[in-house]
Amino acid sequence: MIAVPKAVQAKAELVGASDWLDGLADLVHDVERSWSITTGKVYQDASEALVLEATTESGRSAVLKLIVPRGDDAARNEIAVLVHADGNGCAALLQHDLERGPCSSNVSGRRCTSSVCRSPSAMRS
Repeated sequence: MIAVPKAVQAKAELVGASDWLDGLADLVHDVERSWSITTGKVYQDASEALVLEATTESGRSAVLKLIVPRGDDAARNEIAVLVHADGNGCAALLQHDLERGPCSSNVSGRRCTSSVCRSPSAMRS
């Protein structure tokens, strides 16, 4: 069971993404397997996404962010900014999947995004 922050749960319910909430454990497991990462604690101060500590296969500290699926371009825009910034002034995007979207397995069929970004503490080193 994943301890989804109350704000993320409320956001998902507000935008009709209850199926996404129900499938989060499977989604996280699928992303871990396909991207060769291991997730850890959930950041409880998140409001727009489920955000978890992560470690890459090579041992690099990272963050997995699964944005609450909704009908706007928020996810696409966030990925575009992170790709463009290339780690300058914000998290470095290590992987993303907007087209397949790990949420493709969710019953609602809504698209969302997931991204793995270098953790802020790792950016300082």
